Formats: sequence, structure tokens, C-alpha cells
Amino acid sequence: MIIIILTQRRVQDLLMEKSKLEWFEKQVGFQMQCHSECLTELYLLLFAIFIMGSCHSQSIENNIILINTGPYNKGTIAKLISKVNAFNPKVISLDIAFPYYDGSNDDINLSTTLDRCNNLVMATTIESDESGVYFALTSSGQFTPVNKKTGFVSAQVEKDQVEIPKQFMVWQKDFNEDIEYHFSIRTAMSFDSLKTMSFLKNNPQTVDVNYKNEKRKFKTFSASDVLNGKLTKKDIEGKIVMLGFLGPGDQDKFFTPFNINPNEPDMYGLEYLANIVAQVLESK
Repeated sequence: MIIIILTQRRVQDLLMEKSKLEWFEKQVGFQMQCHSECLTELYLLLFAIFIMGSCHSQSIENNIILINTGPYNKGTIAKLISKVNAFNPKVISLDIAFPYYDGSNDDINLSTTLDRCNNLVMATTIESDESGVYFALTSSGQFTPVNKKTGFVSAQVEKDQVEIPKQFMVWQKDFNEDIEYHFSIRTAMSFDSLKTMSFLKNNPQTVDVNYKNEKRKFKTFSASDVLNGKLTKKDIEGKIVMLGFLGPGDQDKFFTPFNINPNEPDMYGLEYLANIVAQVLESK
């Protein structure tokens, strides 16, 4: 309610100028039959919603934060996740595998830290055997809290001369007919379920990846940024925080259709996943 009141005040300021009124009339496609001085509260509210919707669509990238976990051990990653979780993000998504649990202090700390995350998305992979398709957690059971959500990170790549992920599978059924969503779909759904459900309704099972000519730029922090206090609550509160490998090196790195260097992959897997999250949340 406070946001709407503040926006209404801003709308009243904007509508003092005739040019702003004409601009709005052009956007909505019809002419208002009154002057700005006598606009009803409903009109103001509709305009506020219009402006807020436009601003939201332009700020999706600002709501997705990437954190490079690098080659660090589980103890350090536990500290990263703990610091992130303390700043109350809307979603924490881990593109990281923890396949082995050995009962060490680092493992215990990581397990405890993951249990404390309220809206956690973890990765699965699509596998198959004689029974059919199934989804396998990439992490040991001790690192997978009961309240976690999951999504598969298996990428669809076209193997010409290089591997290029041009499409992604939105969902997949296992041999029991249970549905698992793509990791990015699950992340987007945890942030904005209505927008994501609209995307699911309006798109087929397989969708082309919209890289936006690699123009999306996500705010990114290193592990040292987080551990040294350069990451603040203002940076991530209420946002999507995605953690995974962003270098150094070419591990988990792909070629995109816009790569001009055929010998050097240009996008990490975490960036690829973040692009799909943005694509879902930007959809009309």
C-alpha cells in the first residue's frame, strides 16, 4: 500500500505536464476523456500499475545476483551461503554438486547451513535406466534439506563443431509420470510464481534460449567479495541469488550462438541458467 501511495504521488507530478498524459494515452491506445486535474483515483491507480509494471520488466536483471563459488571447499561455500542467507534473499539457487558426505566439520557446517535456507533450489540431472527416465540429485542426501526445491540442469546442446545450448527443456516426466521442472524454471517460480506459470502456459515443452545477443549483464560477486563484506543486504534482499562456478578456467563453460571465437567458450553454465531465469521473468 505504501508503494502504491508513493507511486500515485509521483504519477500526479508526472501528469502535471500535458506531454506525459499524451505519452500515456499513446501507450494504452486510447484517449482519456478528462483533464489531468480531474483524473479519478482509479485512473491514477491504473497508471501507477502501468508504470510499476514497466519498471519491473526493465529491472529483471537487477533482481538476479550471481556469486562465484570458484574452486573453494565445502567449508568456504558454507560460509558464503550463510552470509547470503542472512541478508534475506527471495531465492537461493545452487548450481553446485556436493556428491560426498564424510562427516567432517566442513560437511556438518554445510549441511546445517543448507537446512537454514528458507527458499532453496538445488540441482538434479536427467538420467535413465531400464525403468525409464528418472531425476538424480547431484548432492548427497545429507546436503539436501527436506524443504528444498529441485530442478534439472541437464542442457540440450547442438553438436556441430562445438557444443551450443540453443534450447532448453522446460519440464520432463519421469517413469512414474511425475514432472520435474528445469532448474531455471524452478528458480523463476520461487521468485514469481504467477509470471512463471504464465510462461509455462504460453510455451511448449522445449523453448529456444533467448540470449538477448549476450546483452544481459548480471551483477556478480566473487567469494572474496562476500567473505570480506563487500556484499550488503541492499544488494540481495528480496532477490534471486544464484551460486556456482564462474572461473577461473573453462570448467562448465559453453559456446553461445554469438561467440566470435570458435576456440574459446564464452558463457559459464551459471550465466546460461541465469539467462533462462531472466527470459522467463521477462516474458509477456
